[in-house]
Amino acid sequence: MTALIIIGSVLLLFFLIGCIRPHVFLRVKEDFEVRIKVLFINKRVFTTKKTEPPDPELDLPQKKKKPKKKKTKKKKSTDKNKPKTKIAIMDILDMVKKLIATVFKKFKRYLRVRVYNFSVDVATGDAAKTAILFGAVCGACSLIFEILEGAMDFRINDDADIGARCDYLSEKTRANIEVDISISVGQVVRLALSAAGVALWGLLTAKKTKKTPKQKKNEKIKENKDKKEITAAQTPERNEDNA
Repeated sequence: MTALIIIGSVLLLFFLIGCIRPHVFLRVKEDFEVRIKVLFINKRVFTTKKTEPPDPELDLPQKKKKPKKKKTKKKKSTDKNKPKTKIAIMDILDMVKKLIATVFKKFKRYLRVRVYNFSVDVATGDAAKTAILFGAVCGACSLIFEILEGAMDFRINDDADIGARCDYLSEKTRANIEVDISISVGQVVRLALSAAGVALWGLLTAKKTKKTPKQKKNEKIKENKDKKEITAAQTPERNEDNA
């Protein structure tokens, strides 16, 4: 009886572990951010946001510097007056598309996708540039949605903001993209076991069908004989035509 309880508890533990569903959150606001959530762990794994340098006005303790020999150095321009460079919306959409495509390549059948928001307001301050960028954004968004809809469990939130819009009055492109992609641990284990089984079967069948050098030599001899017979059969026909 004790052994059955232990076996049952172990099976229950494996079942509970298999039901755990890790989530991958893709979020695009001013920057692109990827977070992974497993149970109570929520960690950011990637972001395009750059950390701001410390304020020079703060009184920070100065480190002691060792005296160095004087060297002639070129004057470098200070970064205080430089404008902060931000990643363009098309670069962000390309990163989202590549990330989703690589994830969906192998796990498309088992993924669960929830779209909470997927909207882009295109604006550049110039009407012509805005129209060109709007066309490119629409193409990228349609490709991303086509990949997302390939999941077996795909759903859009009821109050989700979906679509791409042109804003000729504003000067800054705004995005609001929130996508949740998840898969259970049990499904990952099932995929790993099936892939291992296919690889093992391929190795076993490859060994059985592998030809020995003697067999290859006999096949070449047979091919040469067949070619000679074909040429010998064709030569009389040519002679008759000439006659």
